[in-house]
This record gives sequence, C-alpha cells and structure tokens, in this order.
Amino acid sequence: MEKYAQLNIEKRAIADLIPHPDNPRSHPDSQIAKMIVMLQKLGYYRSIVVQKDTDYVLAGHGILESLKRDSYTHVDVSIHDGDNIEALELLLWDNRSGELSAWDAPLRDVLLVELQEAHVEIEEMGFDLTPMPEGGGEPDPSDNDEWVTDTYRYPKSCKQAIDAENDRFKMLNDTKPEILDALDVHAQEKREAIRRGLALYAISVNSALTPTESLE
Repeated sequence: MEKYAQLNIEKRAIADLIPHPDNPRSHPDSQIAKMIVMLQKLGYYRSIVVQKDTDYVLAGHGILESLKRDSYTHVDVSIHDGDNIEALELLLWDNRSGELSAWDAPLRDVLLVELQEAHVEIEEMGFDLTPMPEGGGEPDPSDNDEWVTDTYRYPKSCKQAIDAENDRFKMLNDTKPEILDALDVHAQEKREAIRRGLALYAISVNSALTPTESLE
C-alpha cells in the first residue's frame, strides 16, 4: 500500500505571514545576510510552515525574513492544519531536530575543501577554512605532522591515505596518478582517501581537524 507524505502548499503574500510571537529562536543580522546570499544562489528550496487558522509561521522564520529583505512579495508555504498545542510542538521540534543531528566532521571538511577548490565561497555558508599563508607549496621540515599543498594544510595521514589509493590505482592501471590532481582518479575515491586520513588523524589526537587548520 502506498504511503504518501503530501504537503498542502499554498501561495501566500509575504506581508500576510506572521512570525510566531513565542518563537524561541532568534536570527541575527549576520545569519540573515548569509541566508540572503544563499537564497540568491540556490533559490527557495525549503518551504515555510504556516498554521492554517492564525497565519503564524511555525517553521522558517529566518527564511521569511530573508525573503522580506530581498524584496520578495509572495511565497509558497506549507499549511499545517493543527491546534495550538500541535503548533507549539512543531515550532519547538523544528528548531530542536537540527540540534540533535551530528556532523561527520572529516567528511564535512573534505566536502568544504572540494567546494573551495571549485572556487565556491564557503564563508557565505558560515564555514571558515584557514587558507595557507603566501609561499605554501612544500612541507615545513620542522613540522612532522602536516602535509602542505599549494593551498591547504592536511594531517600527514591524509597524504599516506592518498598515497595508498595511488598505489592501488597503480596496480590496477599501471599508472600512478598525481596526488589530488589526477584526472583518472574519481572524485569520490579521492574524497574517501582524504576522509580516511582525516579520520585516522582525528583518532590519534582525539579531535577532528579541518583540512586547512594549522596544527600550531
């Protein structure tokens, strides 16, 4: 039997939507500024939830404020037809649910590096990977724990993991690809290699390390 999770979507004037008076979350200007940038880049992809009988916003207060400041006049919203207790439950759960999730820190950092290398401004999303100082290029002989590329710093275990991947591909293809720049190495393979290296390093120091974070 089909089990269909259906949304009740309606087009509403933004001026008619009312921020819930008991919303326990605040959205500082710095966050709204980032949300506007990402709204302009990625579009409106997560619907605002509105209580049917009151027009109170139950989820998406930050999105609503971003749309207002970016001069939008209308928006598709998801209508929630529940009583006031259910509305409060949704209001709190929507804010709490994200807090209960956890980052896979090594994979997150690998993806951020991948975006950086594709010239995406990750700071617009609220992330900050420290770039290499000018000069970069070669590892510092006095630092035995870092692998330094032209742009980024990694734990040396990353390089060891990627070297292992390169050796595996050499056995398969009889051609050893260049570290991080090989066109014949699938991006996912590189990502997993770096991830394993970061994970090994994180275990060794009992904390995750972002790829470009200095060990000093």
